[in-house]
Amino acid sequence: MLAQLADPRQQGMNERFNTIEPDISHDVTLVVIMVAGLLGLAWILQRRQRRARLAGEIHPRVFLRKVMRKLQLSWGQRLRLWDVARVLNLEQPTAMLISEPLFKELAEQYCQSKSLIGDRNGVAGELEQIRRRLFRAPSAV
Repeated sequence: MLAQLADPRQQGMNERFNTIEPDISHDVTLVVIMVAGLLGLAWILQRRQRRARLAGEIHPRVFLRKVMRKLQLSWGQRLRLWDVARVLNLEQPTAMLISEPLFKELAEQYCQSKSLIGDRNGVAGELEQIRRRLFRAPSAV
């Protein structure tokens, strides 16, 4: 009975708000898909940019390995210098290949350190041989 008394315009408004129009639901769905697509694209671009930034950087021990290979050090010499870098926990291990005083200091520290099977005093001669090879004076032409 109240429905009969209600204004016909009010009934039309009630019906409009109670039913979902297909045009509006499509628009909302389209907006949600677009926002999700943009967020996904932003995420992909951010990851790609981060990878590109990290690709320019090289881990210090990887760089050490490459430099030792270029210097044509033997496999045993490379292994020994890699162990020096590992045992002494060098942040930039390639520096020992550039500076003779630093190489001598690090060689002394390495020889004085202990290993699982004892001391490393026996490797001093090997490190001295590597030092002479790295820092020999260039031959005069």
